[in-house]
Amino acid sequence: MVNSSTTIDDDNSLTFDSIALGDVLEVSGFNNGTQLIATHIEWQDDDDEIEIKGTIENLAANSFEINGFAISYDSGTEIDDDIAVLANGLYVEVEGQLDLAGTTLIAEEIESEDDDYMDDGDDVEVEGIISQFNETDMTFMLQGLLVDASGASLFPQTLVLVDGLIVEAEGHLVNGVLLANKIKQEGNETKVSAVIATLGNDSIGFSFIGGDISARVSSQTELEDETGNPVTQLSDFSVGDFVELEGFTDPVGVINATEIERENPDEIEIEAAVQAFDLATQNVVLLGVDFDLNAASFEDDNDISISAGEFFGQLSIGRFIELEDSDRNGVIDKAELED
Repeated sequence: MVNSSTTIDDDNSLTFDSIALGDVLEVSGFNNGTQLIATHIEWQDDDDEIEIKGTIENLAANSFEINGFAISYDSGTEIDDDIAVLANGLYVEVEGQLDLAGTTLIAEEIESEDDDYMDDGDDVEVEGIISQFNETDMTFMLQGLLVDASGASLFPQTLVLVDGLIVEAEGHLVNGVLLANKIKQEGNETKVSAVIATLGNDSIGFSFIGGDISARVSSQTELEDETGNPVTQLSDFSVGDFVELEGFTDPVGVINATEIERENPDEIEIEAAVQAFDLATQNVVLLGVDFDLNAASFEDDNDISISAGEFFGQLSIGRFIELEDSDRNGVIDKAELED
């Protein structure tokens, strides 16, 4: 999965649009249990050697998996002297060739890839996608590491830990477990510029033709004003104020607000990840709201005008886009791909 936070090395003039079937790429990212969320992509000029790094899973005689990808090995495979025996949970780098079907890596060499931060007592920071979250114990897996978040401060304070969330955990290792003192949400920021429709003690809401959007607000949410009416608390805002809100969206679609700024009325904007889309009806779903784009013009991530077909052809679930309603009449008049 490639999204707007994925960086692409421009060696060989590589862009996402220029990636072609048969290209050999190096991809770094986070495994969310079903796919790799790419953080970086590079083009490789050596198509004779394939490499994969990760934790050994489902070890059997002459085979195992890394992130669900099949690896085969035999007596001819060179195994690093630092590896006493292959075992589930061991972090390794495997080099070799793909089989003809392209579904199995035939290992020529297996090397140990022990990370320095895996030593007990070390202060560490690990960023990744939460999996196997246990709400009772407040533990989860992050990049193959067990994290105990029972004593951690959450940033933003409204953060709700769930599987699929991208976070950075900070703390120290004890018996191979990261005892976190801080969990910070990471990833793309969601932005909403619109008129406040509802205000609660710890929430703020916006209303659109296709539905409503709400966000959690906490003591860590930065509150600002550029209209000459300073704000120090959420109640200083009023229904009908025009604000720009920034925050992070959790996997169930709730925004944790990091900043809210009151502004003079301007164009309405929504920047968020695509949850669903339909070229036939020219609709997209962002933050649980169904937006009609039939009246919209379209731009790519270089601000170049494109057709509706080209726009929808580049959409994928999770890709960030920006919608604009320049005259605030409820009709989206521009949709733009975000890089």
